[in-house]
Amino acid sequence: YQRLQSNPLMYGMNGKGSDSLHSFIVDKCSQSIEQLMKIEAISMEKDGSITPTAASRIMSRNFVDYDTMKSIVKLHHDSGPLQILQMLSNCHKIQFPVRRHEKKPLNEA
Repeated sequence: YQRLQSNPLMYGMNGKGSDSLHSFIVDKCSQSIEQLMKIEAISMEKDGSITPTAASRIMSRNFVDYDTMKSIVKLHHDSGPLQILQMLSNCHKIQFPVRRHEKKPLNEA
């Protein structure tokens, strides 16, 4: 929020003032919710509450970005190792968390 206020053009926001800032944030949130609903990473309840699914839990625990999860969700349920390997090799942003005991050797390298 602070970064958006200090440099709105960097984030693609046009206009000034708290009303345009609020509408920009609401639009971004709405777009993100729609995208996550498309890949069934979240579900919207009748009362408007948002519930995470197994896909969103996998995304958050394993640092899987949206495009990678979209590829995973597109796989057929009977996909074999070759299809899974092809899908994974086409993913550009597979991220792995750095464990505490790995940080020092990586920083020294």
